[in-house]
Amino acid sequence: MKDIFIILTMIFSKEDDQWVGLCEELGVSQFGDSYEEAKEHLNEAVLLHLNTLEDLGESERFFKENNIKVYHADDEEITTRQTRFAPNTARVEQYKHSLQYTEQHSFV
Repeated sequence: MKDIFIILTMIFSKEDDQWVGLCEELGVSQFGDSYEEAKEHLNEAVLLHLNTLEDLGESERFFKENNIKVYHADDEEITTRQTRFAPNTARVEQYKHSLQYTEQHSFV
């Protein structure tokens, strides 16, 4: 298996009495009563989204159309998006998500 991954940005903000989390690259959003709950829900939604793309064979197309760079373990440089966010944004986090693809997948 190739050791490949993508970088995803998750933005969390408090809106009234709820925390809202957004994965900027995938357009996935979730909420919770606490930051930890919103983060847990968003992580689950992101994994569901990525797994569904893979099950449908749409990962490569989706990543290309949404300018999501796929990195390989031997890449020397990793770049991330510059994010603009509202003043009420509490946390911005970036995560490295490993993708478990076999050699037959090429992301060119």
